[in-house]
Amino acid sequence: MYKKLENIINNFDVDLSEKNIPNLPVDIYDGYCIKRREDKHNIYLYSIGPDKIDDNAEIIYDPTNGLKSIGDLIVKRNK
Repeated sequence: MYKKLENIINNFDVDLSEKNIPNLPVDIYDGYCIKRREDKHNIYLYSIGPDKIDDNAEIIYDPTNGLKSIGDLIVKRNK
């Protein structure tokens, strides 16, 4: 899932605006499209991760703890 997010966010041909969210891929952890959020400097795409809790891209998933780790799979791009 992380590689899929990286490919989307690094492909500058993809429109990451709010209106394009339905065209983003399905998050394998909840069955809905991957999430998007932005702040003043960055755009974030994220999956809720294996814990299936939406942390609003504020807690980064640590794969060294396996599937029991909390957090979201997050990629970001500068605006």
